[in-house]
Amino acid sequence: MPLLLFQSFVINSQGSKKYTLEIFEDNISSELEKIFYLPDVNRNLQFVFVVKDNDNANKDNSQRSFITSLIRKTAEKNNVRYSISKDTVTLSNDSAFYVVKIGDIKLSTKYPRFKKNNFLGEKTIVRQIDGNISVEIESIDKKYSHNNNIVLHYTDEIDYDSYTAYESEYSFTKSIPPNVSTTESLIFPVLLVVFSAAATILFFAIRSK
Repeated sequence: MPLLLFQSFVINSQGSKKYTLEIFEDNISSELEKIFYLPDVNRNLQFVFVVKDNDNANKDNSQRSFITSLIRKTAEKNNVRYSISKDTVTLSNDSAFYVVKIGDIKLSTKYPRFKKNNFLGEKTIVRQIDGNISVEIESIDKKYSHNNNIVLHYTDEIDYDSYTAYESEYSFTKSIPPNVSTTESLIFPVLLVVFSAAATILFFAIRSK
């Protein structure tokens, strides 16, 4: 029984500003796609996917839901026969197919630090997107097996004021940005009030002349 072992490692940085979910989709989908083109894999057979989420994270089931949806899109794009099963217990041995186990899903988004932090001026933050997913494919007759880990690490720079625009409904695309200094957070509202009051006074002063 041939056993193939390798690890996929994807690194991107400073590209066009994509939505966070789009980055997950593009990179993970391209790695899932490779399953259908592995050496000695017969693409005419059916691929049965069993998706298991990480038991210790994302109890909202967002990771499993996302990966399941992505599997459907990737399989249909490549015109392969597929199905998604809850487990391997109910699978029949009467026909030939591949079992693809997707597990230990760990997806996260973080904003670890400011990239630019000008006082009362431009602010940008580092966006860090990470993923680690275990993939095992095995023929039902046990004559073929392959293990693979999809590893994603992506970093870029986005605007601090609009960081939420890049996030989605999935919890793993969201995070908390670094805090603005207390001094700045207190001074800025005060300055806004002062400037607004000054502008109002100046406006009426000009009109009264």
